[in-house]
Amino acid sequence: MGSVKENIRLATTILNNIGTLYSDLGEKQQALDYFERAILLDDAFKNDSGKAITLSNIGGVYRLLGEKQKALDYYNQALLIHQTSGYSKGTATTLNNIGSIYDDLGEKERALDYYNQALSISQKIGDRNGSATSLTNIASIYDDLGEKERALDYYNQALEIDKAIRDRKHQAIILNNIGFLYQSLEKAKKALNYYQRVLSLNQEIGDSSIEATTLNNIGLIYDSLGKKEQALKYLNQALPLIVKVGDRSLETTTLKNISLINYDLN
Repeated sequence: MGSVKENIRLATTILNNIGTLYSDLGEKQQALDYFERAILLDDAFKNDSGKAITLSNIGGVYRLLGEKQKALDYYNQALLIHQTSGYSKGTATTLNNIGSIYDDLGEKERALDYYNQALSISQKIGDRNGSATSLTNIASIYDDLGEKERALDYYNQALEIDKAIRDRKHQAIILNNIGFLYQSLEKAKKALNYYQRVLSLNQEIGDSSIEATTLNNIGLIYDSLGKKEQALKYLNQALPLIVKVGDRSLETTTLKNISLINYDLN
C-alpha cells in the first residue's frame, strides 16, 4: 500500500476522471459533484497540485455551460496555485484557458495577452505541445481580427512543431483552420487543397469530428462555386458523422444546407 498522501492523490485523480467522463457525456451537474468531492479531499489533505487540476476542470465545465465569469474565477484560482508552486506547465495551460474565456467574450486583445504569456512560458521550458497550442490560439485571434497573413504565420509555426513531434491530430486541426482562412478569403482552390490534406491525414487518425467538419467545409465551398451536385455529395457524407459526434448545431446547419441545395436542384 502507498502512503496516505499517495492514496489521496489517487482518489482525487479517480474523482476527476469520473467527473470528466460525466462532463463528456453532457451530464454537467454530476461532473461538478465529483469535482467538488475531489476539492474537499484536496483541501483536507493540502493537496495543492491536485486542487489546481480540479479547479481547472470545474472552470472548463462552467465554460461549456456558458458561465464565463464563474469559469474565470476557477481558472484564476488554479493559476495562483500553479504560480505559487512554480509549476510552469500548469501555469501555461491555465493562461491558455483564461485566454480562451476572453476570446469567447470577444476581448481579443486581452486573450492575446494571455496566449502570449502562455507561449513564452512553454518556449522557455521546452514544452513543444504547449507552444503549438498557444501558437494556434494566437493565430486564431489574428484571423478573427482580420490579420490573415499574421494568422498564417502563427499557424505555420504551430504546424512545423506538430510535424516534428508527430502530433497528427493537431496537424489536422491546423490544416482545417488554414483551409477555413483561405475559404473566408474566397480562395477556393487553396482552401480545397488544405481540406484534402486533412482528409488524407485523417485516414491515419480516424477522428470522426475532424472528418465531419472537413467534409462539411468542402461541401460549402462547392456550393459557393455553384457546383451543387458535388456540394450535396460532401454534405451527405458529412451528415452521419456529424450525428455520430453529437454536434447538434452543425447537424441543424448541415440539414438546412442540404435542403436548400436540393431545392435549388429541383
